[in-house]
This record gives sequence, C-alpha cells and structure tokens, in this order.
Amino acid sequence: MTKLHKSIFNAALITVLGIIPALLICSCEKEKTKGFPSKKQQIRLGYVEQVISGLIILGMDKGYFEQEGLEVTATKYPTGTVAI
Repeated sequence: MTKLHKSIFNAALITVLGIIPALLICSCEKEKTKGFPSKKQQIRLGYVEQVISGLIILGMDKGYFEQEGLEVTATKYPTGTVAI
C-alpha cells in the first residue's frame, strides 16, 4: 500500500468513524415537548418495609414519580416471597 493510499484510507476511516456516532446521537435525541404528557404512565410497585426499599418510599413521599409523569400504585408486602 502506497503512502497516498494509506492517507486516503485513513481520511475515509476518520470520516466514517466521525459520522456514525453523530448519526447515533442525533437519532437518539428525545422529542422535545412542553410540560408533561397528557396521560400519565401507570406503574405498580411492590415493596417491603426494609432499607432496600427506602428509595421507593422516599420517591413516593417527595412526589418524584409524579414529577416524572408516573402514576404509581405501591403495595407493601411483609416479605419479598409474598410479593412474588
């Protein structure tokens, strides 16, 4: 491979490697909307009253789920086995 061919190959490779990430980033951009969606997404959560469930309980108490457009129905279970 001559020096000219290597230069052309390197330029093409750099161009392709630069374009692919740019296209991926542009295609993954979220649709810009103002405010919350008209209909909240409904989810159900099961939790046990232990330290591991603290973030769920905190999120419900502080209203973080509602801020993100989620309508959460949480059910407390005595053990994880019962929840399943």
